[in-house]
Amino acid sequence: MNNNYHSIKILTLAFFLFETYAQVPIQYYDFELNSDRTQVETTAEIIINSISGSAVTSEGGVIVNNSGNPATGSALRRDDWDENGGINPGVNAPDYIQFSASTSGFRGISVKADIAASSSFQVNGEINLLYSINGGSTFFQSSPKELSTSFEQFNWNLSNIPGLNNNSNVVFRLYGYGEITPIGNGTITIDNLYVSAERISESKTLGNYQLIDDANGLALFPVFNNFTVEGTDIIVNMESDLRFNGNLRLLNGILSTDSSRVVMQENSDLTGGDSDTYVAGSLSLFAELDDSPFAEDEVELLFPIGSLSGYHPVEMIFDDDDDDGRGEDFIEITVTQLDTDPFPASLPSTVDRISSVRFWRILSSQSLGDFDLTLHWAEDDSVLDMENLTIAYGTANAAWLYENKSGGYNGNTSSGSITGSFNGLQGDYTFGNLKGGGNPLPVELSTFNIKVIKDNAHLSWSTDTEINSYKFVVQRMSSEDMNWRNAGEVFASGNSNSPKHYSFTDINLEANFYSYRLKMIDNDGTFEYS
Repeated sequence: MNNNYHSIKILTLAFFLFETYAQVPIQYYDFELNSDRTQVETTAEIIINSISGSAVTSEGGVIVNNSGNPATGSALRRDDWDENGGINPGVNAPDYIQFSASTSGFRGISVKADIAASSSFQVNGEINLLYSINGGSTFFQSSPKELSTSFEQFNWNLSNIPGLNNNSNVVFRLYGYGEITPIGNGTITIDNLYVSAERISESKTLGNYQLIDDANGLALFPVFNNFTVEGTDIIVNMESDLRFNGNLRLLNGILSTDSSRVVMQENSDLTGGDSDTYVAGSLSLFAELDDSPFAEDEVELLFPIGSLSGYHPVEMIFDDDDDDGRGEDFIEITVTQLDTDPFPASLPSTVDRISSVRFWRILSSQSLGDFDLTLHWAEDDSVLDMENLTIAYGTANAAWLYENKSGGYNGNTSSGSITGSFNGLQGDYTFGNLKGGGNPLPVELSTFNIKVIKDNAHLSWSTDTEINSYKFVVQRMSSEDMNWRNAGEVFASGNSNSPKHYSFTDINLEANFYSYRLKMIDNDGTFEYS
């Protein structure tokens, strides 16, 4: 059986730089290649367009070397805004930079940019933003900002304009006016131009924010202040880590991390978490440690995580005394739920089987002493004998070492929790059945074999135990088609505590290379793949 694992790399703060953004960008233009902001740039770094919208274009003026074009790109510089005159032309500005974005599903919209004029400008001018909520036919102006010869971040907060928030076609224009006529080669340079949001209310895929980095090779991870997930039955997919140093509010909807993480930085705040709203995948929390003589408090951490199949929070309690003589310190703990069969390995002597439905991988930035861990089960974990349920611990991809259930259990066969005491923290954790216990903890296939005779493929497989199983769907994929297609079905045994054997023959196959898998369907319609 193939196992797919997420790899998590813990990054210590001492060696990595962070750039903080007030809100999460939904469209981002980074035009600066060099980390020295005083240097005029001639090559574009990276442009992120996670939501469809045109690259920056010029109307009535010149942008050097097709700035904003992802293919050819260059620094976003303007050397001819004198057509706008010395008085604010407002919506009639003939000379501007235009870009567009879809704010559909987003609220709390702002437009931000780092803007500066070169010292060769006569700087007695201003920068302003125009916006259109109807695709560009009618524009409105925001509040002008005074231009400077040093980079400053300009922020136009548009969150109080209902028509602009949650709109599928918004056009923006940046323009300058006043005494900004260039002398010689004077230019206005724009960097880090982005449209951002503080709330998401529709299912979306957020872009790869890892690309907002520093071109000198340093790992510059973007960090965001505040973000709210609030939309009925929405799933927000992530293409990169989301790091927060402010407030992440989970009110309704799921943040799906895939191979990324949601990272709550030091002193950040995560609120919410229940069966309707949580992090599906991987979540990192920072906990403060204190080895002073007055450190007596315990640290309690709740990881509101699960997968797209359901909510399975993880809880930890440990002493905040790090006992290393360093005074106050922080530890970063990452918990990832993996809905797959854990790695095959020997079991502790007191355990005869472990869950094949899911396990939790826990990593940390430093070692931790004793701690209590609470895992939550659901109906698909097949917990029937709570007295003989335990938590099994193992080292990643190595061996299952021991088990513990010191804290007892709460709940019933449909849902509940169990607590165990452990030491050291890092490793894999899942449900285990004590020897002689009655927890099936659905075991998938004990064997799965294929034999080819002429143009027929004979498949055979066995299960050790089955709970609520309905049927097996045999699926094949050819090297030409590369899509899984149903080849046949075999009914399952339903409930069984003894080994069961099955077979299926796929006949009259054309010459090709084939792969097979089983789709195992339960009576309630849930399913897993081999």
